[in-house]
Amino acid sequence: DYIVIFVLFFGFFNNSQAQYADCSKMLHLTDTFYEAKNISGYGETLEFESNDLYDSLNFEIEKNTIWYLLTMPNDGTFSFDIVSLDDGNDWDFLLYENKHPFCKRLEAKKINPLRSNLSRSANTGISEDGTKPFVPAGINDNYSQSLLVKKDEQYVLVVNNSKRAGGNHSLTWRVKSEVPKHNP
Repeated sequence: DYIVIFVLFFGFFNNSQAQYADCSKMLHLTDTFYEAKNISGYGETLEFESNDLYDSLNFEIEKNTIWYLLTMPNDGTFSFDIVSLDDGNDWDFLLYENKHPFCKRLEAKKINPLRSNLSRSANTGISEDGTKPFVPAGINDNYSQSLLVKKDEQYVLVVNNSKRAGGNHSLTWRVKSEVPKHNP
């Protein structure tokens, strides 16, 4: 009886940790704020491996990931913040346009990110102050350049912690509407 309970508990615990850790099981966010807890492992599929450390379009290797699907609520400038909720984290990200079939295209290496930041940083994202679309590994800018988006477009955000398992972060994203300029 104890073995059955242990197996059921272990299976539940193992699945809860792997939740949203694969391209095929991404979290479709319906809110603009989310706290990701205990990000551990890469799920059932290792989507990124054996890449050059300084390739700014890929993680060197996927270690502790969470996959988000974001639908733009309006036209405007898209930005987001990934903020570490504990010490010892190094959050990196890749941001893709969601073109169907996304996961198959990613697996075949037929899609590149629109933005990335692989800088050694606990806090990262894209912002209007960012100057480059892609930031390579090392001690570099924490923020990449924001992105102009259209209402209902979808984007896939993959967040990876290459330094430690069990890390926590918050994700806050927004789309700032462009203010029309009026001539007097």
